Amino acid sequence: MLSEGMWKCKDGRVIPIASMSDQHLDNAIKMLQRKGLIEIPDLDAVFSVGAYAWSGDTPDGAAMAAEQEFQYMLNNPPMIPNPKYQELLRELRARLNDN
Repeated sequence: MLSEGMWKCKDGRVIPIASMSDQHLDNAIKMLQRKGLIEIPDLDAVFSVGAYAWSGDTPDGAAMAAEQEFQYMLNNPPMIPNPKYQELLRELRARLNDN
């Protein structure tokens, strides 16, 4: 996973988002939008439900309900904002405010 403030170019280079040209920044934002990557699955939520479902301390009825919820979430994971997309937007807003 890339550290905060960094972007991986299609040629494999990793560069600071702050050093991207305006055109590169715009293209990166549009690429994530085109690919539908402005949100990503919240796998932490999915695995938390799974951990609860199969914990030895979970009562039987609750475990069964949690197992069903886990199966549903595997096929329909809750979505959260993509942190990289948010970073790119923050940089774009900062540049627009500077002008």
